[in-house]
Amino acid sequence: MLDSSGDNISHLNPHFCELTAMYWAWKNVDSSYYGLFHYRRVLDFSGKTRRKKRLDVNRVNVKPSDIVRKFRLDRGTILAELEKSPIILASPIIVPHGFEVSSAISQYDIYARDHRKRDLDIVIDIIREKFPHLVESMEAVLFTPGTPLSWCNMFIMRKDLYQEYCEFLFGTLLEAQARIDLSGYNAYQSRIYGFIAERLLNVFVRYKSFSAGIMPSYKHHFELRAPKPLFGTEITGDTKRIYAFSVRIHKSKITKE
Repeated sequence: MLDSSGDNISHLNPHFCELTAMYWAWKNVDSSYYGLFHYRRVLDFSGKTRRKKRLDVNRVNVKPSDIVRKFRLDRGTILAELEKSPIILASPIIVPHGFEVSSAISQYDIYARDHRKRDLDIVIDIIREKFPHLVESMEAVLFTPGTPLSWCNMFIMRKDLYQEYCEFLFGTLLEAQARIDLSGYNAYQSRIYGFIAERLLNVFVRYKSFSAGIMPSYKHHFELRAPKPLFGTEITGDTKRIYAFSVRIHKSKITKE
């Protein structure tokens, strides 16, 4: 089902990214649990997939036909995990770009460095106005130096929690949209609501852990890559790569005539 059917905000996808699917599920689907993965990002329920990096997102080559088996993404395994906790998230990490790994820098400072600080300031003001019960958790997540986050808006939640989270998330972001002018933003920076939501997910989960004693279950997050060809050429976008024994030996841009 497309997220442009029923009650939807699909026209906001360039700015809200995967959140338009979240909104559609919130408004149009009745389920005991709700979750969000990406087309190339999954959580590992097997606990056996090898990780090479401790602080960063791990990438793994896997065939599409092997994804469910490799990561144990079957219904029974996931429901069994939900019996332990009604919230499942990606394991918190600090993505190690430069000084981000420093215990002296906060998530607010990282966002201000990588995006537009004024946008996050507007969101903070809205939370203070509309959701004062979440202010303490927001301040802890954004302003405590060295705080790791569960990234990429990936989760599985029980119905009541999902509905509460969506009320908070979209109540904040749709109000922010009315206050933020995106004129002059490039395509990447225009995705600000997806970026901000990554922070707000952590704010909400922290609040539920303290207010309701709900401790999330964490699973490692993997980005999926198709196995490299043993021999031959691979074309992605405007880039051509040539492989021998699955090792890239040539990379070039494809020129348009």
